[in-house]
Amino acid sequence: MYVYLNVGQSMVTGNQVTDLLQEVPHTPHTYHFKPVHPLYLPVRTDVLDIVETEVAEHDGTLVNFVGGGVAVVTLHFKYD
Repeated sequence: MYVYLNVGQSMVTGNQVTDLLQEVPHTPHTYHFKPVHPLYLPVRTDVLDIVETEVAEHDGTLVNFVGGGVAVVTLHFKYD
C-alpha cells in the first residue's frame, strides 16, 4: 500500500512528482505497521488547515477496507 499526504513537500517517485509519504508492506494478516526509521519531510506551509490522506494500492486504486472498522494514521511533526 502507498500512503499519500498533502502536508509534506512533493517528491519524485519513478518518473513523476507525487505526494507519497510512505510505502507500507502488507499481507492479508497484517493489521499494524510501525516504521523502523520514521520519515520526516519538510511541510509545505506554516499553517495546516486541512490534512488529506489517501491509501492506495500499487495500481493507484484506493484501498477498500473490507469489514469496516477504523484505520488510523498517526503523523508526528518535529522542529529542526
